[in-house]
Amino acid sequence: MAAVLSLVALAGAPAADAQVVAPLAPDGAWCWFQDPRAVYADGRTYTGYVTAAGDIGIASYDYNRHELRRSIVARAFQRDDHAAPALHVLPDGRVMALWSAHRGKQMYYRVTKRPGDVFDWGNTRVLGTNAPGYDTYTYANPVKVGRRLYVFWRAEAGASAAGQAAYSFSDDGGDTWEPGRVLLENTSQRPYVKYDGRGDTIHVAYTEGHPNATQTGIRYAAFRDGRLYRADGTLIADPPIAAARGESVYRGKPRAWVWDVASDSEGRPVIVYATFPTKTDHRYRYARWNGSRWIDVQLARGGGSIVPSGRERQYSGGIALDHGDPSTVYLSRKVRGVFEIERWRTPNRGRTWTRVAVTSRSAQDNVRPVAPRGAHADGPAPVLWMSGSYPSYMSFSTGLRARFDAAPVEVFAPPPDPQTPPPAPGDGPGDTDPPVPEPEGPPPEGAREPGLRLKVSRAVVHPGERVRITGTMFDVRSRALLDGRTVLVYLRGESGGRWRRTAALRSNTQGEITLKRTVRRTTDFVLVYNGSPLMAPARSLVARVYTERRRSPQAARD
Repeated sequence: MAAVLSLVALAGAPAADAQVVAPLAPDGAWCWFQDPRAVYADGRTYTGYVTAAGDIGIASYDYNRHELRRSIVARAFQRDDHAAPALHVLPDGRVMALWSAHRGKQMYYRVTKRPGDVFDWGNTRVLGTNAPGYDTYTYANPVKVGRRLYVFWRAEAGASAAGQAAYSFSDDGGDTWEPGRVLLENTSQRPYVKYDGRGDTIHVAYTEGHPNATQTGIRYAAFRDGRLYRADGTLIADPPIAAARGESVYRGKPRAWVWDVASDSEGRPVIVYATFPTKTDHRYRYARWNGSRWIDVQLARGGGSIVPSGRERQYSGGIALDHGDPSTVYLSRKVRGVFEIERWRTPNRGRTWTRVAVTSRSAQDNVRPVAPRGAHADGPAPVLWMSGSYPSYMSFSTGLRARFDAAPVEVFAPPPDPQTPPPAPGDGPGDTDPPVPEPEGPPPEGAREPGLRLKVSRAVVHPGERVRITGTMFDVRSRALLDGRTVLVYLRGESGGRWRRTAALRSNTQGEITLKRTVRRTTDFVLVYNGSPLMAPARSLVARVYTERRRSPQAARD
């Protein structure tokens, strides 16, 4: 049922309380179908992102110390905002990051070794098997209900345009995962789905397909005890169900695209979404279940697409709910030609609203706001957003920003860089694998201690492509670069087997060695320095380059 919106303070939104607007990540982007993109726990906000170079990054901000930390969990993974990670904080405070390529062959995840420490991550692992008949992953969405941790994603088969909402779950905190299975299926389109967990229920809001390809509405289902229900508690069916069987929240013209779902203190679902009367007129709407029916109101005109070329005509500035209190909404709309972030609040479940400007008179667009899960609208940094230029989901010059009580002080990761590229199927080198090459002989007494840092130019390649391997040798204590040392490069295939020496190179005046290798299958690399009378031996961490088949032009579409 549609309702007329009453807005308090129509004549320009007042500015938010004076705070410092600063970047959490000066180079970073995300899509809006992997969530939580940001979480708040134990005085820290964590967020994930993908850089313009395709690195998968994690940032954390400590509100007590005003310290900002950033790390990379996978280098040169994919230049595509669909690859941005989702985050989950485990009960012991450790942080889990999950991500995949856009239609990737694996869903990857890493967990910090200590609570809250984004500088120290465990090995990269893979989720396991996809849903039967499907072989790609897009958009990680972890949701915890009780002791069970679910992960949802979009699954597709080969180059098909059809997609499914699939999921797996773990009952041991992510150590092991059940085989994938299908929640929603569509034989001709790919559903776009948002999730939120509260109590014993996972609220599921979705659009049946992409609005540039089909007539779309908004649908809802409650996933509880392995079954799917309508908002009034009546059973739809056991999954999988056809996407068209979900409860209709909005249908008709113009087309719609879902943006967020949450639930209020009574466990009733709230959904925000956009409709598209014209390519330059996007409308934000707020729908809530009142216990007997859906109440749906229009909030604001958002402007047109954030993509200047118009190739993605339905890429709105964005709208997000505060999941702790969905009477608070953050949205991005065009004000004097620039997308700005605003906070909207309703004291009476959507009948009237007030708004406050989060950004104003900006020089560049501010889009895709998100409220960190676990945060509160009146707490620290209640909203994060993207700021900058966004030509496409594969080409962007954006950063992530927030308001802070004090300017963040950046703390840098101690070298050597602990991050490694993602692995192929399996959990990476383990106790049962052939031993990694070790330096020959013990270190001489009193010798200097060197460090070896290994990078690969790309972590995911097509079979037959070349990658650049770069090693840097330095003095661990002084951080001085070490030249004129012979570094050995070893490689092996993903299936294990023996390590094979592929090169012996002397470090240059910058302490570096470089070489290129053609990668035809998933391959591990490691660097070894055998030491000298004045220098102890050293070995780098293992880096893995993963191979994936090329996608067809149809499969590469959004």
